[in-house]
Amino acid sequence: MQPDLDLRRRAVRALGALADIRALDTLLRLVSDEGHALQEEAAEALGHMGKGAEAQPGQPQRIFGILTRLAKGTGGVARRALIGLRYFGTREAWDLIRGRVEDPDPGVRQTVAALLEHCADPTTADLLTARLGEERQSAVAQALAYSLRKHHGPDSLEPDYAMVLSYHAPLERELLNRLRDRGDVVRLFSLLPKLRRQDLYMGPLVQILTNRDPLPIDAAAPHLSLAHPRTAMVAAQVIGRAGAKAAKHKDALIAATKAYREAWLAEYRRLVHGESHRLGELEGPYLALLWACARLDVGGDELVAAVSLAADGTAHAAHGRKIRRQAVIELAAGQAAPPARRPSRPCSAAATASCAPWPPRASASARATWPRWPRRCSTTPTRWRACCPRGQTRPNPRCAGPRPTCTARAWS
Repeated sequence: MQPDLDLRRRAVRALGALADIRALDTLLRLVSDEGHALQEEAAEALGHMGKGAEAQPGQPQRIFGILTRLAKGTGGVARRALIGLRYFGTREAWDLIRGRVEDPDPGVRQTVAALLEHCADPTTADLLTARLGEERQSAVAQALAYSLRKHHGPDSLEPDYAMVLSYHAPLERELLNRLRDRGDVVRLFSLLPKLRRQDLYMGPLVQILTNRDPLPIDAAAPHLSLAHPRTAMVAAQVIGRAGAKAAKHKDALIAATKAYREAWLAEYRRLVHGESHRLGELEGPYLALLWACARLDVGGDELVAAVSLAADGTAHAAHGRKIRRQAVIELAAGQAAPPARRPSRPCSAAATASCAPWPPRASASARATWPRWPRRCSTTPTRWRACCPRGQTRPNPRCAGPRPTCTARAWS
């Protein structure tokens, strides 16, 4: 053998690549010598001898047994023995490799992830997808994603969907662009409840779904439920952005808004009794549903009910302040109110509801809980304006029309 260690290693690798059966005895001697400087290279090269040794009865089984024994460790010899098993190529060899995909040692997992690129078993892609979702080590996740891409091809979105569900940032710049341009909206909605890194993927996916042209209305409507609040919030944003185009889903929207109101009240009662609650989890979807109801001009009863939500005068009432404020804003913008009760003149949006009479379907108890309902501004009989308690005018961003000055105290 050559005195230079690097040359000797390259020579052993060359013997393996040639798969010359005459080198079998030399490789067996090197691989059986614990601590030998060439043991790692010999373990990999030995795997190449599997087919060449078939002419010698019992030799393939002997080689497989040696590789199996060496692959049980976690060091360099074990990793090179796993590579040797890949070249050995039998079903039993691949079963051993696949069985180490969840090994506690990150180095072994990374080696196995890279080897699975060459595994022809049809279930390998599913195994890689599952492991990518659970893997915490960045280098291992990168190897898994690379092998998964090799299995699905360069144009497939399956590796992108799997990466979104992982703990790691995108390994390719174009991942989110591909999902934006070609991602299936039904599949994207199904990913939202499963995200492990909301900080990385929730915002981009919401942007992709809410900026689609046309908006994925039909894909969003089935997700207006209590099962997954985060997904329901995004679905409500899509429905709200669509406006009148989503009118066929108005019943589902109203039902979902009612369900979230009842669920929120149930959690509020748990809060009052000092129990654990999910108010924070339900607040965002509930606010989005109220906004969507206003955009579709439906759910007036739900908006009115939200105005007095948890307004019980206790210290806990502050938890419903955002919801009550949202309902007041939407009603003050003139949305979800019966057309007959709106001013006949096309004045500003702020004027539409701020000075409109009390919605006819509101209950007496609801009216009693809103003592600050605005009345008509007597100083401007032909135009309407919402005023604050102190009499100053309050601009409304929804209002695009003229805004006459009003100094009257328009709140009772």
